[in-house]
Amino acid sequence: MASFTETELQGWRRNAAHYDALCLPATSQAFQPVLDALGDIRKRAVLEMACGTGHLARLLSVKGAHVTAIDFAPEMIELARREAPAVTFKEADCERLPFADDSFEGVACCFGALHFERPDAVFSQAYRVLKPGGKFVFTIWRGPEDGGEFLGMILAVYQLHADMNVNLPAGPAMFDLADEARTTERLTRIGFEDTVSRDFDVVWSAPNPRGVSEIVELGMVRTRMILDLQTPRRRKAILQAIEDRARQHSGEGPFRMKSGVRLFSAMNPR
Repeated sequence: MASFTETELQGWRRNAAHYDALCLPATSQAFQPVLDALGDIRKRAVLEMACGTGHLARLLSVKGAHVTAIDFAPEMIELARREAPAVTFKEADCERLPFADDSFEGVACCFGALHFERPDAVFSQAYRVLKPGGKFVFTIWRGPEDGGEFLGMILAVYQLHADMNVNLPAGPAMFDLADEARTTERLTRIGFEDTVSRDFDVVWSAPNPRGVSEIVELGMVRTRMILDLQTPRRRKAILQAIEDRARQHSGEGPFRMKSGVRLFSAMNPR
């Protein structure tokens, strides 16, 4: 059985070509809060971890930063290089950053943390490569009970229609990092100080109910893991049920539903 990381990599390699059309309209709404949390980045070295197709990296560069960005999916890196030719992109594992200590004045990760098998290892790497006074900023989806309406709708459909006893690869709980107290404690244990969090909402959208099931099937990875382990009949029923829920919410026309985000920022005090 493939590991959590291997399954994630397979998923992002598969979904790279669809990400911008299906997921970027929602995830890009977090870019400005990430920029605000990083502060003045002009002429500063900034690393983006799990950069995907490179849109945040491009924006960091436009704002004047010297940007290096990494992702473990070569298909994502290929698209990112087209999006932001001024950025230095590398194919790399966030758990083993190929950079010297004290290399960057800022590290950003926009929605990547949900997909790390060992988030503490990634956070430790961010701490290691940050210069004294450097900032680490990352975003995470809040759970269904905490404003995560869109993901809550999908997971509710799974509970009703999916076989939840499938053998998923072992990984951290989906919304564990959204717990403010626990995440602050784990960052403090690594050595970070001045951890603060900020909550905001983004809006997921699709042109019609069918577009919502396409987001799940072609745009997402972790949320799709359960779907991929269903029988063809169950899979079809789940996707139809997602469309039906979207139709109940927005009718036959354009779909819009918010999902809560929690942004963490922390400083390396060394």
